Amino acid sequence: MVQLLSVGAFLHDVGKINVPDSILNKPGKLTEAEFTVMKSHVNHSIKIIESTPGISELSLEVAVLHHEKLNGTGYPFNIPKEKITKYGRMIAICDIFDALTANRCYKDGYSHIKAFSILRSLAQKEHLDQRLVDLFIKCMGVYPVGSLVELSSNKLAIVESRNDGDPTNPKVRSFYNSLDGSYVMAEDIDLSDNEDFIVRGIRSL
Repeated sequence: MVQLLSVGAFLHDVGKINVPDSILNKPGKLTEAEFTVMKSHVNHSIKIIESTPGISELSLEVAVLHHEKLNGTGYPFNIPKEKITKYGRMIAICDIFDALTANRCYKDGYSHIKAFSILRSLAQKEHLDQRLVDLFIKCMGVYPVGSLVELSSNKLAIVESRNDGDPTNPKVRSFYNSLDGSYVMAEDIDLSDNEDFIVRGIRSL
């Protein structure tokens, strides 16, 4: 099951190969006509996946549903809430999260915290499934494993693991002093049992 979903997730945007680069990489807002062309990537993805031997119906389902919304205003088919499967709802959340956090030629990605906030707002508008959004955020963690954070001690650290009972205070490994710009001896810190705390999540040094 997971493998089939993964195949669908990898292929859901394959249809973008038929969308002109001038639209895909446009730095400004798309015109209505350009957005219509952009939306056609879903139809292209469906045709490509349907013509590819060995691709499962579940993998295709993921591609078909990744831009549909629970309030029926998604595309390309305006599918109503009751016909959007659990897996379609899941891929929609993942796709939007990726779009929000990715660095593109026309924008810098949002922090995970900002992206989580936007996902919750979209769920309140019935674009996304509220329960699945909350589970996604819980799974990812407020500060996801591998993310870079700045501590109150002016150290930079990598999040090593989550504390399920206290998601805002994960276990981290510090390695850099941002105050004087020097690397320091790596130190494992459990922030749930330490006076140090996360000031902010950061994207790069």
